[in-house]
Amino acid sequence: MENSNGAGAPDTRPTPEEAAAALRQADSDRTAMERLPVPGWYYPILAGLIAGVMLAQLLPSPFSFAGSLAAAVGVGALARVYVDKVGVLSWLTPRQMWPPVVLILLFLFGALVVDQVYDQQWGWVVGAAANAAVLIVFGALYRRSTGERT
Repeated sequence: MENSNGAGAPDTRPTPEEAAAALRQADSDRTAMERLPVPGWYYPILAGLIAGVMLAQLLPSPFSFAGSLAAAVGVGALARVYVDKVGVLSWLTPRQMWPPVVLILLFLFGALVVDQVYDQQWGWVVGAAANAAVLIVFGALYRRSTGERT
């Protein structure tokens, strides 16, 4: 790998073959990271926690915030357990992530509008169930796309 740089000092730059091999290895590593296994329990628990954030809105005022906060902390704890189990936190690509995120936000804001504009709290229950379904279906599809059994 050492070449002369013309000034007599050794050049530590890789050869074209070494650079190409390093790029192939980096691409292989990136592909492997995209295919990290997601435990079967991850998405159902995440669905329950996200539903919990919405259902907490049915509680009286100080408790609704506490319930939402507890569920949000639960999402963080779930991510921590996943990192401990897998060894790294893998992120979905934006293209993979936007469909469920958009649906979750639509159901969240839909429930908020039904509650605040029409004074109907059933929207939180419907939204929570819809968001749980979105996450469970997305999780099953994602696991199938990575070759895991659902």
